[in-house]
Formats: sequence, structure tokens, C-alpha cells
Amino acid sequence: MIKSSKFFLNKSFIYFLFFCSLLVSLIFQENSSGGSRIDHIIMEPFIDHFKLNLYEGIKYFINSGQVHSPIFYIVIANLKNVFGNHIVSSLYLIISSTLPLITYNLLKTKFSKTDKNYLFYLSLLIFLSPFFRSSAVWLTNDNLALVFFALSIKYFFKISNSNSSITKNHFYCFVFLALAAYIRQYYAIFIIYYLVCLLEKKHLAKSLQILLINFLLSIPCIIYYYLFYKSNNLIFISSTTVSTSYLQNLYLVLSIFLFYLFPFFIFSIKKIIPIVDFLKKKVLELVIIFFLTYFLIFYFDFTELNFGGGAIYKVIKLFNLNIPISFSLISLFVYSFLKISLDKKYINYLLVLSLLIISLDLVYQKYYDPLLFIVFFTLIKSNIISEIIMKKSLNLVFVYVFFILFLFFANIYYI
Repeated sequence: MIKSSKFFLNKSFIYFLFFCSLLVSLIFQENSSGGSRIDHIIMEPFIDHFKLNLYEGIKYFINSGQVHSPIFYIVIANLKNVFGNHIVSSLYLIISSTLPLITYNLLKTKFSKTDKNYLFYLSLLIFLSPFFRSSAVWLTNDNLALVFFALSIKYFFKISNSNSSITKNHFYCFVFLALAAYIRQYYAIFIIYYLVCLLEKKHLAKSLQILLINFLLSIPCIIYYYLFYKSNNLIFISSTTVSTSYLQNLYLVLSIFLFYLFPFFIFSIKKIIPIVDFLKKKVLELVIIFFLTYFLIFYFDFTELNFGGGAIYKVIKLFNLNIPISFSLISLFVYSFLKISLDKKYINYLLVLSLLIISLDLVYQKYYDPLLFIVFFTLIKSNIISEIIMKKSLNLVFVYVFFILFLFFANIYYI
């Protein structure tokens, strides 16, 4: 009992230290993501209009052509009216800091036989995300959407292990997913994964009931976007569009995939050999992918981006590296990592496809950090990922060093 109590106190103390680092970030207004401060400034007038009243806020939102959902800004505006700016900022910091705890709970559920200490430190990596930290500091909607999405996964785990009819767990799962989607619309795509998993268990009636529930949950959204497109004459308006090239954006997304997959595979002590073996066995396949990617990029107008693109793209730009060769190599490594880890399960490919789709219009790394971490360690059904975690073959010291350096250089880059 004493040992257990000490362990709890130790974990609580370490978590408190990480939370304190967020408080320091709030005091110094950390903007390591680069865009969070700008997003905050852009969205401040929308919050100010909602602080007047709901009608003025919705009217201003629609007339401005803002394609985001207004829900987050309605909630923040009302909270600021009641509590003031400082309390709301502190409250959002606390809400954001629950994400690593929820993720820890998810990891404990999925890897129930693994050392809890190990899973705890793995979940704390979220605190090192520049995008998570900047969202917490600048009150952007990304973290709240992630919290709701993580909660939906929690209840999805519960219904996945149950053969009963519609229960409160089904309701919570899809309500939290709907809340995530009402804040960041792209989370709606994960309903396809959830429903396919249910259909996989031949729960057709349950799936139809859930579709009906989700249709009812989406009615306010349908009404809002009907008014939005009617007001804007059915023209999609976005002042932040960086590139309309889906092929270019696909390669940018793959580079973001590589950024997060690389440390977890390379710093896995016992799993570097399968990667080498794979590269040896699939030489012809990989050569074809390399030259196909090179050909597509070489004869394709790769527009230089002023915003977004991700960390690897920024490194390519900074050192003026050859874009066709760089993205051909990126495609090779991502293909290899995914081929090894997805176990040829179509449900895993569906998840990856969903992740690829969410930002094919605009590519910002914040869409994937820490979303990729959460999805790969909770929803992906992979023997090799499970083995890495359960056998603790991932060298957390090296992984921590990698992400601490990323956080450090992100702060330096945007100062």
C-alpha cells in the first residue's frame, strides 16, 4: 500500500511539473506553433461579436465567410462574459492539460498488461507538443476538439468490447465525437471508422441506430451551413487558402507522417531490424515508388508555401534541398513504416486514409500533433506497435530528447 501510494505521489508530482511548464508558457505567451497567436488575433473579433449576443455573433460569422464552426467561439464568449479573460485562459489551460491524462487512460485500457509507469511517461509526451502548448496558451479550439475526440475513443473501447444493444457508452462515444466535430469539422470523418468497426461485428441494426443518432446530432450543423452557403451565394470563401493542389498537399502530409513515425520506429531498440529486412526484401517495389513519386513531383508545379507545410517542409526550404528527391525519399520511408505497422488490415488503412483526407485542402502540422500520436497508439490495430509498447522496446529517453529538441527549435524559429 505504501509503495502504491508513493508511486501515485510521484506520478502526481511529475504531472504537476509538466502542468507548471504550461503555466510558464502562459506567462511568457509561448507561440511555438507559429500560427496560434495569429489565429487568436484573427478570431478575437468573432468572440467580441458573440459577447454582444448570439444573433450578432452568427451574423458576423456568416457574413465574414468564416468556414469554421462557431460553437467554440460562442462558448468562449459566454465564459468571458461571466468570468473574464484571465480566468477563462486559466480554465482552458486546465482543460487542455487533461488530454495527456485521458491518453494515459486510453493506453492503460489498450495495453492493460504493460507497465503503467512506462505508459504514463509515454502519454506525457503530449506536453512537449508545440501545437498543444500554443493552443493551450492562445485559446485556440484545437485542444478542446482533441479532448472530446479522446473521450470518444474511451467509450469506443467500451462498446468494442461489448455485444449488447445500444447503451449509454454508444451514446457517449458518438456525442463526444460530434462535439469534437462541432469544434473542428474534420473529426466527423472518424465516424466512418467507428461504424465500419461495428459492421465488422455484424451489428447492422446498431449501426443504423447510430446513424440516426448522428443525423439528429448534425441537424444544427446542417442548418448553419445552409444559412452560410446561402448567405455567401454558395461560394466557398477562405482567406487562408495556401494551395489548391491536392497532390502537393498529399506529399506534405506524408512528410508530417514521417516526422512522427520516425522517432518511434528508429528509437525502438528491437524493431530497427524488421525495417532493414523490409527494405532488403522490397527493393524493386521501393524503387518503383521512388521514381513514380519523383516523376510526379518533377513534372508538377510544386508551389512554394508562405504558411504551413510542416516541419520537414520548412527544413527542406531552409537548406534549399531538392524537392523531388526529398519528397521521393519521404514517400519511401512512410510507405515502409506503414507497410510494416499496419499488418495488412483494411481497418488500419481506413484510419490512415482518414488522416490523409483531413487536411488535403490546407496542410498545417497542428492538425496532426498530437492527433497522430493518439490515433497510432490507440485506434491502430497493429501487432508490431503493440509489441513495441508491451515489451517496452521503445527508448523513451531518445524519444523525449527528439521532442524536446523539436519544442526548443520551434520556439527559436518563431521568436
